[in-house]
Amino acid sequence: MDLPDYRIVSKVAVITLDRPPGNAVTAAMAAGLSAQLRRAAEDPLVGSIVLTGAGAAFSAGIDLAVMSDDGSCDDAAELARRIETSSKPVVAAINGAASGPGLEIALAAHGRVAAPHAMLGLPQIGFGLPPGAGATQRLPRLLGSGPALDLMMSGRAVQARAAPPGLIDALAEGDVVETGIGLARALAKGRIPVPDISETARGLSDPQRFVADVAMARQRNSPIPAQGRIVDCVEAALLLPFEAGLAMERAAWLDCRDSDESRALRRLARSEAEAGRFEAGYGVTSSAPGSVGIVGGTIAAAVLVTAGLMVGQLSLSAVVFVALGLVITTQVAS
Repeated sequence: MDLPDYRIVSKVAVITLDRPPGNAVTAAMAAGLSAQLRRAAEDPLVGSIVLTGAGAAFSAGIDLAVMSDDGSCDDAAELARRIETSSKPVVAAINGAASGPGLEIALAAHGRVAAPHAMLGLPQIGFGLPPGAGATQRLPRLLGSGPALDLMMSGRAVQARAAPPGLIDALAEGDVVETGIGLARALAKGRIPVPDISETARGLSDPQRFVADVAMARQRNSPIPAQGRIVDCVEAALLLPFEAGLAMERAAWLDCRDSDESRALRRLARSEAEAGRFEAGYGVTSSAPGSVGIVGGTIAAAVLVTAGLMVGQLSLSAVVFVALGLVITTQVAS
């Protein structure tokens, strides 16, 4: 268990995630944070809670254990639900990068303040996965269908100062934790109503626009199944009760985890991480690759090529075109 730092400031429990380098949500981190949330809930001296991160990140990165073939999204999902159902208001004070499960637990908080430069994103699509800790249900309720679909399907990060309305409640002009404490105290004293995101209808207020955004997103052709599953889950936010939507998201995550496309992308990510450790541990230096070769005519090969095309220049050979053709054929057939 990674037990986050716990201190009380003006009847506010400040819980600080501190697991370098990025405070990623691991199983141990989730267990430790859950324990500190319980401690705050049971502490009569505490009226509200602030979550923040140590160092340059709030919580960024994907736990490599989650990237394994039998990985699970349950730890982060259960943590987000614990935050959301806390008996005392919880504010996320986003001091730096919040991405993937880190942003998802912030979405479950009752309020979010952020440093203007903080980068926010849901990059799971780059691993062939949809979000797995509730973002497909919370984001549409907070932002509406269009901005929610864009953030999840593109995987891009946005600065807090340029975030879609509803993602952040306030930008910190000074210290982000002090700003978070101010909001947490206001929520505890009832000066600001404590929102229940599961009941929030702001982003669902225009059903016609919502349905149109979903239909437009479905027209995108992608070899990555997670794209379509994200659209399905966002549509569920409009049509299904909150808990049913969360269950649908979990099923989508597990299905995508077991897909060839996601296995290939996750294997690539693990290999990159292992290569980084080798370089750091043995004093080996490397130069930037001049070219990348992908051999094979499988769907997984095509997915890797597509990912390369999305992030930079890539030269295509005949065998790669065969792989891309296989993907296109598969997409049409489905």
